Amino acid sequence: MVSELVHRDIPEPSEGQVRIKVQACGICHGDSITRQGLFPGIQYPRVPDMK
Repeated sequence: MVSELVHRDIPEPSEGQVRIKVQACGICHGDSITRQGLFPGIQYPRVPDMK
């Protein structure tokens, strides 16, 4: 499994919302293992996240 950079259109925020600029982010160990396909039953495509 290879991660890929995808460019998407940036929607305008709705009323009562704001847009923030993210300058950096990290990936947790669980997401790293998921990306490597080491968790059985994972379906792709998948968006890594922390809950």
